[in-house]
Amino acid sequence: MLLGPLQTIWLGMGTLCAVGAYTEVLKFRKRRSQRRSNGCGRRLEVRQAPSIHDAPGFNEPTLPAEISPVLDAVPSEDLLISFHIMAAPEEKFLGYDLLQVLLSTGFQFGAMGIFHCYHEGRLLFSLAQATQPGTFDLNKMGSVQCTGLTLFMQVTPEMETPLSVFEWMLGAAREIAFSLEGDLENDHRELLDEKDVQTCRKNIRNFLADCEKDLTVNDEEDSFIQA
Repeated sequence: MLLGPLQTIWLGMGTLCAVGAYTEVLKFRKRRSQRRSNGCGRRLEVRQAPSIHDAPGFNEPTLPAEISPVLDAVPSEDLLISFHIMAAPEEKFLGYDLLQVLLSTGFQFGAMGIFHCYHEGRLLFSLAQATQPGTFDLNKMGSVQCTGLTLFMQVTPEMETPLSVFEWMLGAAREIAFSLEGDLENDHRELLDEKDVQTCRKNIRNFLADCEKDLTVNDEEDSFIQA
């Protein structure tokens, strides 16, 4: 069917309007994508973690007032494995950027004002600020300027698959350090290397072996008493 001059004009105008509207949609999507990449214009759903006290085999440590005392907060019969992620000199981890990275890595904000990583309701490891006050105020997260983070896991005799949990924490630490452009360090504040990782694995294996020995000795003592 041939179109008249007026119909041709209206059809052309409609096509131009459609193309213009589509172009504006693309521009809007591009602007929104840029804002999200800059950490703006996005509302994050912050899930409250289940109570830390419900996690099997967890003995609540005292939060570090400074960087190193966290190592002294764990009962002597348990083993603490920790990593630090430090910002570059004169740099800081900013609140909303930090929050997005932690949530995307699987952390949940919870007890003691710090972040925790759970699997099927079981506490795996936790994350605090590496410097005072150690805790986070979620209501003031936008004003947080953090110089460092401490990830730590508490290995207890009752803990299930601690080596797997360690690998999980190591992967999370590397991902956070990469995303925030920070330095991943060992518990002596030196850059983490493969030797440090192997030492952590060895310490966990030795701890488990010692727990097994203690369990064997206790079983033998019980058998002797019953006899």
